[in-house]
Amino acid sequence: MIKSSSLFIGADGGGTKTKMRLEDAKGQCLAETICGPSNISTNIEQAWESINTGVATMLESANITASIPLYLGLGLAGVELESARNHFLNHKSAQRFAKITLISDAYAACIGTHNGQDGAIIIVGTGTNGFLCQGQKQHQVAGWGFPHSDEGGGAWLGMEAMRASLRAIDGRIAPSILSAHIFKHFNQDFNHMVHWANRAAPADFGELAPLVVQCAKENDVLANDLLNKSAHYIDLISQALLKQQAPNSQALPLVLLGGLAPIIQTRTSDATQERIVARQFGAAKGALMYLQNQL
Repeated sequence: MIKSSSLFIGADGGGTKTKMRLEDAKGQCLAETICGPSNISTNIEQAWESINTGVATMLESANITASIPLYLGLGLAGVELESARNHFLNHKSAQRFAKITLISDAYAACIGTHNGQDGAIIIVGTGTNGFLCQGQKQHQVAGWGFPHSDEGGGAWLGMEAMRASLRAIDGRIAPSILSAHIFKHFNQDFNHMVHWANRAAPADFGELAPLVVQCAKENDVLANDLLNKSAHYIDLISQALLKQQAPNSQALPLVLLGGLAPIIQTRTSDATQERIVARQFGAAKGALMYLQNQL
């Protein structure tokens, strides 16, 4: 039996940070915090360290010192890897919680975004990821990793900007405002630029994406072309999600999430924009809603 004094914790975790939310049994938010990364396919110990730190921070913030049953709803990156999922749930840190539910961060985001109702999301951040919830069905499109997937995201934009800049420096294409900005970013040190590119991670390439956006505002043809291509990839994800809906059902409402979403959304097709609605809640709340539904 769940006690009225029980506390409920929701978490939305990925490769860079974890957003957490603490609620009482009535659904009142008592505290929120942001802590370290919690991608369980990358580092399970780090994931639990981040979650434990977040729990301690919120309990202290809410001035809760007594031993109270804690229920934990998690929406974390990396849950698709079964071995990582099992190791994570069998970790000694899991023993302190009365119950744990674990779903993907995209699934949690979809639930929270549409307040538990049917809908779809497309995340346009460092990577790209589409997710659909309709009845008992969940379906993911894209988000399978960079560079073999995640087209249209910040890492893809940064990598394409780097490729174009190298071509411009070589003389294979005409120089542009974007290629000049990229070269300047590396202090016009070609050796440093190439050395960096050969070792860059997705997040590193993602740091170049703001330069693409900046140059597009300066009417650079190359930068605008890259942003338009990004929007095209988002349209393809939108179309693929639409195909996964139940037959003869109306087009589900769609929300674009992530740092690049406001920029790319205006460049998507009319068919995509007609489906777009405002977000209602975040993924941490979505993870909580899933947990409470299971209880």
